[in-house]
Amino acid sequence: MARSAISALVAAVEIYNKPTVEYREQTFAVLVVNAWEVLLKARIVQQSGNKLAVIIERESGTKRYLFDDITGGHSTIGLKTVLSTVSVSENVKRNLAELVNVRNEAVHMGVLPADLKDAIQRFGAASVRNFTLLAKRWFGEDVPVSYLLPVGFFGPGSLAVVRGGKGQRQLLDRLTEVASLGAQEDDIFAVALSVDVNINPITAGGGTIGPTNDPSAPRTNLTTDQMLEIFPNSYFDVIGMCRERYPDFKANAEFKRLMREIVKPNANCSFRRPHNPKNKRTLNTYFYNGEQVLRVLDTYYRR
Repeated sequence: MARSAISALVAAVEIYNKPTVEYREQTFAVLVVNAWEVLLKARIVQQSGNKLAVIIERESGTKRYLFDDITGGHSTIGLKTVLSTVSVSENVKRNLAELVNVRNEAVHMGVLPADLKDAIQRFGAASVRNFTLLAKRWFGEDVPVSYLLPVGFFGPGSLAVVRGGKGQRQLLDRLTEVASLGAQEDDIFAVALSVDVNINPITAGGGTIGPTNDPSAPRTNLTTDQMLEIFPNSYFDVIGMCRERYPDFKANAEFKRLMREIVKPNANCSFRRPHNPKNKRTLNTYFYNGEQVLRVLDTYYRR
């Protein structure tokens, strides 16, 4: 059963990480909740000496098993009963409860607004992490999944401005409130996670996303337009931002040196676009992520 749960989780992550798949978030929510239900039932079976009968639903007040009216097979206990049976972190329960709310709405959500997609990503990332930890702890199983790719990597088409309905806004408000409460201290499990992406010329491990020669690494290609969304600022924009931020700022030789030696080589700060990509000697134009540039320059200037 544990391996079936892992297969369901892998399917959920693979669907979520396909940027061209429509209904990605809703499908992910359905599959990840199913993966959790099977994993938790597998834990109950494991703790009972591998007796499957412990997860079969019985008629109230009797020992008679219940059967499904459609398939004729045994009915198994529901997720609510499972969660009250298995000893698991409160953070895991809170995270799963919100994903169940998303799952329940998935059948009639339709197109999602970007802010709700982001909330689902945060809870989904935490759920995948929690799942992998428990699968390893309980069953010694390694879960072969990568992290959920951040919403920003899906391009501008998937982030079109959509106004959510009343139910979607209520769900978003709930997710936002639960995420703001934070997780219990001294608990390795998470309720919601924020994923920060650093684009580096060399991948050093630890979940960094960047160009790599590792054939097993997930492939992500960004167009020039998508890169310019990440690096929207010109050189003169950076100068204007510096003048507003640093009272003693001057666009002098020292500033030019910092830009040349510190900022431009930093792949989080700048993006180089050649005028002619096929000509190595062509002129280049640099574009900047102003927020990242200021973080670097804060160590050299007085705010």
